[in-house]
Amino acid sequence: MNKDIEEKIRERIRLQYPFPPYESQLDLSKDIYMSLAQGIKVSIFESPTGTGKSYALIEGALNYLDDIKSNTLIKVKQKCQIDNDMPDWFNEPDVDLKLNPLKKPNINENKQQKKHVKLIDDDALFDYSSSEETKINLRGQSLNDKIIYCSRTHSQLKQFINEIRRSKHKVRVSTIGSRQHLCVNQSILSKANNNVNKLNHLCKSHKKQCSYYKSLDTLEQYTQEIFDINDLLTVSKKCQSCPYYAAKELSLQADIICTPYQLLMESIDQYIEPIIIVDEAHNFGSALLQTESCEISLNQLNIIVGGIDDYRKKYHQRVKAKTLYYLNQLLQICKSLIDKIKTKQSGNLITLIDFMVEIGIPKLNIIKLIKFVQNKDMRQRINGFIDSSQNVTHYSSFECFCKFISQLILTSQKESILYIEKSNTMKLSKINNYSSFQTLIDKSRNLVFLGGTLQPLNEFEIFKEKVDTNEFIFKEYPHIISKDRCQLLIINAQLDYSFKQKNENLNQLMNQTNSLILDIEKCIPEGIVIFMQTYTFLEQFKQYTKVNNLQFKKQVFFDEKQNSQILDKYSEVAKKGAILLSVVGGSLSEGINFSDHLARAVIIFGVPYPNLDSFELKEQININGNQYYDNITMRAVNQCIGRVIRHKNDYGLLFLIDKRFSEDKLRTKFSTWLQNRITIQNDFKETNFFESFKQIL
Repeated sequence: MNKDIEEKIRERIRLQYPFPPYESQLDLSKDIYMSLAQGIKVSIFESPTGTGKSYALIEGALNYLDDIKSNTLIKVKQKCQIDNDMPDWFNEPDVDLKLNPLKKPNINENKQQKKHVKLIDDDALFDYSSSEETKINLRGQSLNDKIIYCSRTHSQLKQFINEIRRSKHKVRVSTIGSRQHLCVNQSILSKANNNVNKLNHLCKSHKKQCSYYKSLDTLEQYTQEIFDINDLLTVSKKCQSCPYYAAKELSLQADIICTPYQLLMESIDQYIEPIIIVDEAHNFGSALLQTESCEISLNQLNIIVGGIDDYRKKYHQRVKAKTLYYLNQLLQICKSLIDKIKTKQSGNLITLIDFMVEIGIPKLNIIKLIKFVQNKDMRQRINGFIDSSQNVTHYSSFECFCKFISQLILTSQKESILYIEKSNTMKLSKINNYSSFQTLIDKSRNLVFLGGTLQPLNEFEIFKEKVDTNEFIFKEYPHIISKDRCQLLIINAQLDYSFKQKNENLNQLMNQTNSLILDIEKCIPEGIVIFMQTYTFLEQFKQYTKVNNLQFKKQVFFDEKQNSQILDKYSEVAKKGAILLSVVGGSLSEGINFSDHLARAVIIFGVPYPNLDSFELKEQININGNQYYDNITMRAVNQCIGRVIRHKNDYGLLFLIDKRFSEDKLRTKFSTWLQNRITIQNDFKETNFFESFKQIL
């Protein structure tokens, strides 16, 4: 690629920043712009936590969007060599590309069709069709192009939207949310009684009677350009209108649609080949797996059978023969599932194909059956019988059943596993994202993944397999801090953290852990954040310190699953000196900003391998090999490490207490920016790391 062109794009983006950007931040913005302009199908960018990657994303994507709106793009050549057969003016780096006026792309159009662009020069106008020789790859864009931005939570979406407000770009932004977050009809909410499935059903069936929905005849009251979820609720309550359906309407007019991961797959069909940007992408794969996994219990199936039977008895003389035929098929499936749950031993995997044959699914036209349930409003009718004869908490039974059957027939043995849990529940668990990722590739124009700790890249290898080599890129960026501001110490202490829940030397392990914390805290000013392997081990250590009346120099706080105020209490005293003990993979291990005095050190005790009792994990390892086990573990470790450095002037130490961290198979999986900052010690020795920062302290 011509460096002059890249520099031109980079400098133009720099002028759009409302503050002086870091150099790596500016590089990231430029690379995001380039990947979109070149039509790269899948782009993966890793920039360390604290480097301003979310704002870099905004400038890269919105500068591109501005150019699409104005119908002009800076010339971009992908892996381009100067063509000596072309006139001199063609090879000049400052020639601009002008896109022909374009209509919305036809999704049925041949994807390989050449795109036509116009090259504008002071003296010449030249129509040119991009070819393999010149490697120009610009995709025709619609003036109505959409960017779907997704992250893990609504709080993260709100942070992103606030960053957009800081920018100089004029864009329309809307946020998609669930009814659980956006319904304001108190009558429906009280009837739903916190049951999500019932809330969805009541909303759909009563929306024509809902005063909030009726007031959506016009969206004139939604006058602002940028909406986060709180804005939607505020305006809707003021205007007595429905924020859920308002969000859907506003998204059709918006340039950027923000959505949590869980709603992406159902949102993508609303738009024509959108650009999809996934932030904090290390969470994305697992979130999709959870969304598309489902289960059905013996109790729920019995409730469904009773509801269908009651409906048949009451209406058997009034319904059509075809309706009775489908109802009988539903009963057949329910009873077959009941028999299998009763006869199959819990803890055993069930072969999907054999199972579907056993319960008679291949003999049934499931697609027509599912359409019957949906189109004939049978959900409402059967749920009505279940709701009247059972408690409201059972209302979701039929919804779970419909989802379970749909997922069962649409999945494969390579994608999902089926097993019986001890609680008389049949679970269908998604174990890979092959089909979901293929859907994203097929329905999007560009896919951009961004994160601070994406390596190891095992789950993203699927994308690399599914697209052409020239349509996949991965780039990583250096940290903004100098080497002397962050160091990683691996302590090969003779502590056996590769323990099971029952450890014969648990007391000795607790004593040595306590001693190490005492030694380290003497050398660390202000706050220390400690991550342990499991909540079980954390609780054991808490009880050990309590029983033995152990005292620390700093005030100690233990993370508790049900206590969200621990972080606030720790933050109040961290500057004076405090220790916060939490768990790898817990609520405090990612997404929390432990900047400055909140974490002058992060300590991780033990390699936090996930529990191998999980059926899903066992199958994922069987498919992907043992390296998969190491990869997901080290991604969690890298997330914890990312808590310590949050901006350019921050500084801190990292301690990993386990000799296994020094082995090549794990050490090579640390984020690249850490590789030249690693020191290995057999035992902890006093550190003078903070001597140079005493004046700051």
